[in-house]
Amino acid sequence: MDSAGNGVGVSERRAIIDLGSNTAKLLVAEVGPEGLGAVCLELSVPCRLGRRLHETGMIAPQSLARALDVIGELLQSARAEGAARIAVVATSALRSARNGADAMRAIRERHGLDVEVLTGEEEAEGVFRGVVSDPFFRDRRILIMDLGGGSAEWIEAEVGTPGRKVSAEVGCVRMSERFLPDHPVKPTQRAALEAFLATELGSPLSRFSAAGRTTVVTGGTACALAALRDPAFLEKARAGGKELFSLGEAAALVDDLAAKTLGEIEVNPAVPPQRADVIVAGGITVVAVLRMLGVSKFYVSTRNLRYGRLLAMGAAPCAS
Repeated sequence: MDSAGNGVGVSERRAIIDLGSNTAKLLVAEVGPEGLGAVCLELSVPCRLGRRLHETGMIAPQSLARALDVIGELLQSARAEGAARIAVVATSALRSARNGADAMRAIRERHGLDVEVLTGEEEAEGVFRGVVSDPFFRDRRILIMDLGGGSAEWIEAEVGTPGRKVSAEVGCVRMSERFLPDHPVKPTQRAALEAFLATELGSPLSRFSAAGRTTVVTGGTACALAALRDPAFLEKARAGGKELFSLGEAAALVDDLAAKTLGEIEVNPAVPPQRADVIVAGGITVVAVLRMLGVSKFYVSTRNLRYGRLLAMGAAPCAS
């Protein structure tokens, strides 16, 4: 075990597939004694594994079939990049689905890989480790919000040490399907979503505070909002650039999206495939919760769970 806790003494190329409720993401990067090295490849592919999960409690057959195909594509890409080890982690969808074990069995039979289904606490820990793999955030007291398709996580941390952690099933896919069937969004629908968030999260987040902390928001919604404001966001982020939002800027952007038809959102090249129908719910959730926490400005980071779990692969189930 090296000083960075990576379990290796020399650089190793690793790959991680993060199987989320809305997208499956691949990260291939070098990991060595000093921690994360060069990032070789990042991909995000729509699969919507969590489609209608809040209604049925089950992974739909067509969603699983799509996920199996996507995993195969990502495995092929990881192997083409020369990854020495590959791991697959899953979050809210497989964590909450009644047939999650069947889905895991299907992945094992098709691809020969065991999926590690993370608890909400493990997901939050991975998000924290991913965010602080960026030296810009490593030596700061931080408050992190990570919004995925199925769940969201919040982590309040001192320098290098996570403290309070909360996970709640308020992801953008769940909230969109439950509250926002229409585009443009009706005021009554938005009010119902915001009331639900206040009721669901008021108590769990009551002890969290943004005071004296740098706030960081991660996940597909946050990155899409950043790309809408600055189309060069992802390119700048990969080069180490930082995107700082005021809450007012983010709120105005979300209000504009909420007033658009789905077709108007879909044609914007900054909105990734299968993000258009959930970005409004995600944006409303981000803005509402940050207001609850007293946040006035926040950074958007592309580093979250997959970065943290890539660094932790010494203890995770892997395959070559």
